[in-house]
Amino acid sequence: QMKCIAILVTSVLSFLVTDSAVSQESTTVTRNAPPGLNAPARVGRYMRGPIRDYGTPELGVAYQYSPGDSTRATVYFYQRDKTVRNAAPETALREQANTFKQALEVERARGVYEDYTIAFEGPDSISVEGRMIPGYQVGYAFRRGTTYVSFFFLYAVGDAFVKVRGTVPESHWEATDIRSFARDVVARAITAP
Repeated sequence: QMKCIAILVTSVLSFLVTDSAVSQESTTVTRNAPPGLNAPARVGRYMRGPIRDYGTPELGVAYQYSPGDSTRATVYFYQRDKTVRNAAPETALREQANTFKQALEVERARGVYEDYTIAFEGPDSISVEGRMIPGYQVGYAFRRGTTYVSFFFLYAVGDAFVKVRGTVPESHWEATDIRSFARDVVARAITAP
């Protein structure tokens, strides 16, 4: 039971990492991106900006993307943790999504969010060059002064994950292209040379 608690705490903390003493920011290739995944310089109207390497393959690498307006998306490439590396992709995705939702509650308890509501969640698999890539999505609204809608898309690619996070003001959520960006960046990450 203590081992399970330690794994849960480690997983929650990895979701909360926004800056780390071991992370390094750059605009070049990183050491800890899983093999076979490439972050394209451009995906549709989104241009890749700063890259953050979190120091280990399990914490991975984060890529900032922006189309030049107030929309921002962060793409994470990271190895599956050893506790889910051999699990079926759908099982690993559900576990990651559950950990993410637990992190939301931790953030609310810490005062980062005044409140939040899960708006939708469920499978979000995509086909890339005839290959099915299992995925999962969570959308939630949160209040921090004003109300925002945030998106969490997660895809299992071999023994790695590609996670896409994006947040928009509530007034813009229906018109956002973050969902199509998430699907496009995963397809490009897998197929880009």
